[in-house]
Amino acid sequence: MVKVPIVAVKIKGGYLLNTRWANYNRRGKIILEIKQFSGKDVLDFINHNEWEWQEKEKIKFEGKNKTNGIERILWFCPKCGAFRSIKNNKNYALCINCKHEFHIDKYDYLNNQRIDKILNSQVKALNDNFNKIKIIENAKLIVREKTQTK
Repeated sequence: MVKVPIVAVKIKGGYLLNTRWANYNRRGKIILEIKQFSGKDVLDFINHNEWEWQEKEKIKFEGKNKTNGIERILWFCPKCGAFRSIKNNKNYALCINCKHEFHIDKYDYLNNQRIDKILNSQVKALNDNFNKIKIIENAKLIVREKTQTK
């Protein structure tokens, strides 16, 4: 509508420097791709899947205690299916039910799997388990809302 150029920046590697589960930042490379647009093509440009990019580029992301916090995204053990059984042990995590170990490699893959694939399987497991529940007793529901400051 305004008919002015739009400058867009696509950030590649930013998520992998500070992943969803991590308590600490990683060291690695970030690539910025900058382009100028005059229309809605900008939305296609900025749409970026960090894991597809990482699969092609194989950029190393170094850090200590890389599995620290992994239980934030591993709600179910991918090996035995136990709920909330993953415990962190600095450089690896362990399922206390089946004793399976989980490692984050230098490319931020968990046991050679992309994290987005693991998250999809975790959401599916959560949905499957939730659908099995017929009655919920003694539950407490907390609804968080964004508060607006004036």
